Amino acid sequence: MPKARELDILILGPNTMGIINPHIKFYCTGSHVWPRAGETSVVAQSGNMGTQLIAFAEQQGIGIRGFSGSGNEAMITIEDYLEAFEDDQRTKIIMLYIESVKTAEDFSILPSVSARKNRLWS
Repeated sequence: MPKARELDILILGPNTMGIINPHIKFYCTGSHVWPRAGETSVVAQSGNMGTQLIAFAEQQGIGIRGFSGSGNEAMITIEDYLEAFEDDQRTKIIMLYIESVKTAEDFSILPSVSARKNRLWS
């Protein structure tokens, strides 16, 4: 990881289900799920739960902006994904499946950031 950081290379995972961007027909996962393009972004620490959420969206015709399986988060954390999707103009809804948070401080500031961007949290 130090060499990757030095070279500004981002590494997903390990143990990630992959990423999806239906807007450019990019489906890089181990599953056979092909949701249509939309405005909902999904980040899941669990590959199985992430796949189930995306499969449900596909079955229900819910459009997906992007999917990121964060896995074990050696470099990129769920907070990083959340912040990126908050800044994304196509994302209107962010759905998270969280099993654990590395630092409460990093995660606790995000709802106030979302509130400033007129996002609703429940």
